[in-house]
Amino acid sequence: MDQRIVLRERISGEKYPLGFPCLIGRGKDVDLMLADPAISLRHALIRKEGNRMWIEDLGGINGIFVNDRKIRHVSDINPGDTIRVGHTQFTLLHSITTAPRHHLVVHAIGFSAEAAIDHQKLAAIYEITAELAEYQDMRVLGKKIFSHLKDIFAHDRGYIALFEPDGTLKPLLVDPDREPIPVSRHIVERVFQNGDSLLLRDVFSDDSPAALQSPPEHKIGSALCVPLIYHTQIYGLVYLDRMAPGAYSPPDLEFLKSIASIFAPLIENTRLLAELKSHYENAKEMLKKTESRLIETERTAAYVRLAQAMAHEMRNPLMVIGGMVRRIVRMHPQEEMGETREALMSSVQRMEIVLREVDDFVSIPFPLMRLQRIDRLIREEIQRCEQYWQCRSVNPLLSVRTPYVLVPVDPNLLRKAFSLVFKEILFTLPQGSPLPMSINDRDNELEILLGETLPSEHFCDLYDAELKSKPWSASLFLSAAHKILTDHGGNLLLDPQAHAAFPVIMRIPRSLRPEGTLTSTGKT
Repeated sequence: MDQRIVLRERISGEKYPLGFPCLIGRGKDVDLMLADPAISLRHALIRKEGNRMWIEDLGGINGIFVNDRKIRHVSDINPGDTIRVGHTQFTLLHSITTAPRHHLVVHAIGFSAEAAIDHQKLAAIYEITAELAEYQDMRVLGKKIFSHLKDIFAHDRGYIALFEPDGTLKPLLVDPDREPIPVSRHIVERVFQNGDSLLLRDVFSDDSPAALQSPPEHKIGSALCVPLIYHTQIYGLVYLDRMAPGAYSPPDLEFLKSIASIFAPLIENTRLLAELKSHYENAKEMLKKTESRLIETERTAAYVRLAQAMAHEMRNPLMVIGGMVRRIVRMHPQEEMGETREALMSSVQRMEIVLREVDDFVSIPFPLMRLQRIDRLIREEIQRCEQYWQCRSVNPLLSVRTPYVLVPVDPNLLRKAFSLVFKEILFTLPQGSPLPMSINDRDNELEILLGETLPSEHFCDLYDAELKSKPWSASLFLSAAHKILTDHGGNLLLDPQAHAAFPVIMRIPRSLRPEGTLTSTGKT
């Protein structure tokens, strides 16, 4: 008689004889190599001296558990102890080897009594395998699975769930839909840790452990629970129950376990295929968006080059026209020119300003944000534009209706955006008009309103389709201001029912938005 120490795997029952010292891991230079991805290359070392035996943790990521307790570094072990490394659980045993013996069969199950039952089970398994292998949609597959289970086990409730890395359950399929499943924590732990298949014949009997008993409101009489195992990994469970006690027997448990071995690869492959399809659709959608952004970027770049070319071609003729107008003004007294002089000078100045703005627009930098007081920036910029509103006899009045005026902006760029909008409005307002302005709260944005609005009025983004028919929406000043605001994560809004670019709303977020976050649609 020969006695050896072995490790017996709890799921497969395979035994591994130990030689000492025994190095366990996933690498090629170990004594016991295991194909468990949760095990490190050199995970554990088992030593033996005399009657003492111990296991040492070599720093594996997932540690070592002896009798369900995680060891710190070294722990004594004895035959009968359970040892878990990664997701693989063993029992430490004495193995006794004896000479083979001859056995005499004294009893056999009658063929006529059991053959029909076995034939029915094999037929059911064949039908399930042949039919379910065709389905690639998880919902359709789930309905078909429960349909077959209903025919065989006549369950009242069914549940298929997958284990998360921490051992919690993630529902995959439920029958009936949205029905809460009373799977106890004790059952889940036993299935997840040991791979046990459980039969609860009478949940409310005195012989049933308290941990397996169900509250009366769940109305469980008997239940079956088996693990889903694929490639030696426990990744889920199948649970069926009935209200009637004693409805299930050990042969039912064995049959469900056999069926689960068919379900396991089907469910896992279907889940992986759905995941792959989802990744593919996401990647395709991302490529479409990227392509759209590239096309828009190229179009914008073309517009910028066109604006540069137009400014270059207009600059020389404008210099000639400007010089001639100024010479005519010097040659003739003001009283002879009258309104003609003012119209000529105003048009030349407007053209010169536009050309300067074109040059600035094509070189707008990306904003460098820092907290600024918006009210102070706006007041200073109104003062800097004094020559423009005084010559139009416009009276700008700014009111601040929020105490929260600190927002992250690029001060120079925001000044420029406000100045551009302000100048665009001045060109459209009649002489001597008042220009009310206000700084307001709007959710998590700060709103700069130039003009007055009613709560019922509808505003939209500068490039919205509703403004395409409005010639004033093509203003260079507004386009440049819109770019600056969108670079800040904000937007520029106008009234599609108005006859000019007035009133105008400028919105800026109160906090920096994460990179890649889309700005609001611009509807209000």
